[in-house]
Amino acid sequence: MVDPIPFDIIRRVGEELLDSGSQGTLASLALASHGAFDAVHDVLYARFEITPKSLAALDLRADDETKERRLRCLRHVKHLAVSWLPDDSALNPLHRQLNAGVSVFPRISSLSMGPVALDQLRMWVPSSYMTDLVCPLPLLLELLARHSSPTLFCASFRLCPSDDWKRHQELATQGQYAMCKRLDALGERWPLQTATFHNVLFQVPPALDCTNRYEFAPHVVDAEYKSLREVLAQQAMEARLLRERTQAALAAGNAGVVGVGSRSNSGAVTPRSDDTPGGYASPARRRSTDEERPSLDEIEGGGKGKEKEKFKLLWGHEATLLPGPDWSIRPWQIALAVKGKFPSRSRERHNETLERTKWEAVNVEGGLYLQEREGADDSGMWWDAGNGVGWAEAAYVIKEDVEMGLAQFLAQREGVDDALLAAIRAKITYTDASKGKDCECCGRPWGQADIYGLAGLVPENVPWERGVTVRSKPC
Repeated sequence: MVDPIPFDIIRRVGEELLDSGSQGTLASLALASHGAFDAVHDVLYARFEITPKSLAALDLRADDETKERRLRCLRHVKHLAVSWLPDDSALNPLHRQLNAGVSVFPRISSLSMGPVALDQLRMWVPSSYMTDLVCPLPLLLELLARHSSPTLFCASFRLCPSDDWKRHQELATQGQYAMCKRLDALGERWPLQTATFHNVLFQVPPALDCTNRYEFAPHVVDAEYKSLREVLAQQAMEARLLRERTQAALAAGNAGVVGVGSRSNSGAVTPRSDDTPGGYASPARRRSTDEERPSLDEIEGGGKGKEKEKFKLLWGHEATLLPGPDWSIRPWQIALAVKGKFPSRSRERHNETLERTKWEAVNVEGGLYLQEREGADDSGMWWDAGNGVGWAEAAYVIKEDVEMGLAQFLAQREGVDDALLAAIRAKITYTDASKGKDCECCGRPWGQADIYGLAGLVPENVPWERGVTVRSKPC
């Protein structure tokens, strides 16, 4: 009889599979035997994603042994990814267990919401029996608000190709303030330290009582689109190759070789033969050389084995003149997130809010319609005939407009004076896209995004879908 694999070896293998992202293989290992399940089930369920397919793990309408096994697994969840909000009816058995005092998600330290779940929350309509509640929530979020205590939270807005941004805005306007109110209700019941909002473009940004990190979306274009940097790089590469070929041909030629042929006594230029040492290639060979020339993607680290992507992300100067909202929407978004935390009330309450709340704007010029350069009129004010500011000055202009807007709106509220305004401005920071960092909540690498279409933005029933993952870090 073959000795079973030791418990610690199975667990080590499970941890290695988790670190390498091999969730499917880890799940297969857990199903190999009861011993393997006992060894790796806490590793397998350390990160749990709620999708239509994974709802079976939340279904407690089973025999006692199965129900206890599922509850035991859910107690090991440390990061919960809510990619889908199930119907309340599907969670009634879980709700009854929680009401009976059963602990389900006691170890959650971080929680993330995907674009589909965020759209569901935005368009969610409470049932009639919930009308007496101050801020009703879908049952899943209500259960999480009661029975879990995450310190990290992140939410990803739907990111679509830049050509569709106007249509996206029209479809996604409904329910934005309701969504912010619901997220704020969640934040009030959790001991959050950081809340990160990915892919913000035109949306009303939520503001929770913690460090709010707004990552503004880059431009999304077709993979075949050539940015200004790529065009210039391609031209430079072609010029370099032509220069190298010319120098090599001249070095290998003789005194009678001028250009691509030799000059006869009569002054006529005769093309060199392919057999002549140092002669230029024939047209057929020239075409072959062009075909074998490495592409820009291969030079920058890609290759023929790389899977062809449908979209790509553009940042900074690369994204100038691409479709997007006017620059003025960005200071409005930031100022709205800040001033909403300071209604008219006592100075002591304002100080309490200021102690636990910060705002960080990352890639503040991202996704906007920007010009390549900027001019100034006689008064020194920045202007642009193309209804946009220059990309190099966008961050400065937005920051100045935020400070002016806050001074205008907050100065009229009770408990707000110049000292508080200065303290509020000190709590707002701006981070360049090149200094963005990976999300400490969901682990998403900076410069990576999932691209979605607009088909899912329907009024009542958001269909489940996965986005197309694209990764392109800013320079």
